[in-house]
Amino acid sequence: MSDTKNMQKNLLIWSKNLVLSGDKFNAMASAINFILEKVDGLNDCHIRLAYKETDLFGESSFSHFEIRPGMKEGVPFVELGGETQLINHFSSPEAPKMDHGVGELKTRFLIEADTLEILVCDFQDIVAWIRFENAVLGEETRARMDVIDDFIQLLGITLRNITNDFQLLLTKKQIEKQKRELEKNQKIIERQNLIFRALMETMTQFHQSEMKDMILTVMQQLKKLFPDNGFGMIILGERPEMIDMAEFLGVDFNLQQEVIQAASAGMTQSNVFQFYPLIGVKREALGQLVLTGKNPAEEDKSIIRLFLDQVASFMENKILMRELERMASTDGLTGAFNRSYFDRELEKSIVNAKKFKHLHYALIVLDLNGLKRVNDVFGHTRGDAMIVKSAEMLLSIGRKSDVVSRFGGDEFVILCPSTSLEQSKVLLTRIREQEAGLNMRLRHPNGKVEEVPIHFSIGIASTSEGIDPEEIMSKADERMYLDKHEYYETRERYR
Repeated sequence: MSDTKNMQKNLLIWSKNLVLSGDKFNAMASAINFILEKVDGLNDCHIRLAYKETDLFGESSFSHFEIRPGMKEGVPFVELGGETQLINHFSSPEAPKMDHGVGELKTRFLIEADTLEILVCDFQDIVAWIRFENAVLGEETRARMDVIDDFIQLLGITLRNITNDFQLLLTKKQIEKQKRELEKNQKIIERQNLIFRALMETMTQFHQSEMKDMILTVMQQLKKLFPDNGFGMIILGERPEMIDMAEFLGVDFNLQQEVIQAASAGMTQSNVFQFYPLIGVKREALGQLVLTGKNPAEEDKSIIRLFLDQVASFMENKILMRELERMASTDGLTGAFNRSYFDRELEKSIVNAKKFKHLHYALIVLDLNGLKRVNDVFGHTRGDAMIVKSAEMLLSIGRKSDVVSRFGGDEFVILCPSTSLEQSKVLLTRIREQEAGLNMRLRHPNGKVEEVPIHFSIGIASTSEGIDPEEIMSKADERMYLDKHEYYETRERYR
């Protein structure tokens, strides 16, 4: 009894929802689902459905369907556009007829061993017909027929004012689908326009930017397109492990340090961040884009590559300009870099070392011993020759990334970017080895020839020692004077 009352309560709730459904197919689908849920033995049934429709001219016909229900949470379920399969939908002017074969016939339904057939009427007018075939019906189903009878009456009344036919419903569904497609296409177009504008803004600003500004511009545009990601740009130097510049946007400080350490070690993959190579026209690696956060889709990777192509083109022009600047920034006597160029490069290394604790640099300060005596005894022309010969040796053994500069009259400084103390000592060893066989044959005014050795007092320092980046120059200079003092204290050499 309690179960019957629950069904009646559910029936009232269902009828309220049915009125709000708005079209006959959904109303009938709702009715069928009510029966499928409340009547046992319909799990594997096959459903035939027909309902009456009236067009704008008052002509009536019946839409017929064969339906194979889908399953939803283990219960048979009918839904337009879902897993439900609609078979042989057709219209007919003839009203469906109740099968009066063997079985128990009531006014509105027929129960057989494997069939439940329902006729829905509005007064004397047939408005719908439902037949559940391949059913397994027992006495419990017959016990619920009073509730089903109430349900059929309510369904007939409810269908009276629902006039949408199935074709209109299909059209409505198609229009909704097209609307969704248009909205999707609109979003794609808007995103493509955003990408185009971002590229145009980037290219426009490139021509007015220095390298750092260019990097920040690119990352800002990418951040607009991919707000959930963090970005970094690493510009490589003259050798793979050398980092010339690095900037980040939306990446926390500790992760920045981790990225720089990985890039310095030559890593190309990580579980936390991704590297996208920046390739020039000559297929040379110019740098890397760093991406943190979720992995981009293939389409998004293509967008990122568009930006990287623009950056690579810009960078190659900047590198060419930098090479021209290097050529114009040399000392007229020795061919080494001049003081002004050295100061600019040193400032870059100091900035990098302050920002990234793993991005070290080293300085080697060299002072030429005995130049004063050569100038006094043999003349300034021979003194200049001694300076030139010393510079040629230093330039010949330095790496391409090293900045060999003439700092003063007889003083040279070698800036070694991305270099620890131990790495710079390798260069120091090569200098001492070359120096051991370096000398000049000079003739005295009286005709006597003298072999004058070339020797440097050298000081070396690196941020890898824990020295403040701003103090490296003074520390290397201090060590150079200690070496000079030791040299003159322990050996008899000309000043």
